Amino acid sequence: MEYATECAVCKVYGSETLDYVADEAVQLHGGAGFIKEYKVEQMYRDSRINRIFEGTNEINRLLIPTHLYRKAANGEVNLEEMVQKALSELQAPSSEFTGVLGREQEAVTAFRRIFLVCAGIAFQTFGEKLQEEQETLMKLADIAIHLYASESAVFRTLKVIERNGLEKEKIKANLAAIYIDEAILNVEVIAKSLISGALTGEKMTQAVYLIGRECSRFIQEGSNIRKHEVADHLNKHGQYKV
Repeated sequence: MEYATECAVCKVYGSETLDYVADEAVQLHGGAGFIKEYKVEQMYRDSRINRIFEGTNEINRLLIPTHLYRKAANGEVNLEEMVQKALSELQAPSSEFTGVLGREQEAVTAFRRIFLVCAGIAFQTFGEKLQEEQETLMKLADIAIHLYASESAVFRTLKVIERNGLEKEKIKANLAAIYIDEAILNVEVIAKSLISGALTGEKMTQAVYLIGRECSRFIQEGSNIRKHEVADHLNKHGQYKV
């Protein structure tokens, strides 16, 4: 059970990423993407089942925040203390990023704060009836998935940079930065949607403001330049090789 949450995250993220890639591949092939002579047609069909078997992605999403609340109920984690700490940090954010992938590392920490604050808001609003609020649980799960994927991308990249140096691993650093660029926007939208469904009045306004301010700290210029550098690298090698 210690790995259940991670398994759920990996299953949802992996299957939906594969689905997106397969769908884009069919689109790039145009009408040929539906012809059996091209392997992409089979890839498209085969990818679809992954969101169903081994527990549908909807069920796996519900498991992700449920495990946290269960641990809190059993006294294994002090969720209230974690939420209060995260809220305090949101109210007094840091303004500097230092070191290699400093912005990206701080963004991972920010996603964790946002998840915890949203988890606290959800429990405070719905209490014991939270298990019936599947829309809210799904949004909590989506924030957690972005957090997990972001942390994996950033810290795996840091490890390879530590081993080989930043100059040799610039493309991987760009890929990590690109993922964070997109995750920031996604997390902000999901969190604000969760809050607007759970709170009203001044409480909602204040919480939405805090989330927006936190996420805006990580908006960085040059996102298209990073994407172009990655695309040029892939085109040069003629294959997916970083």
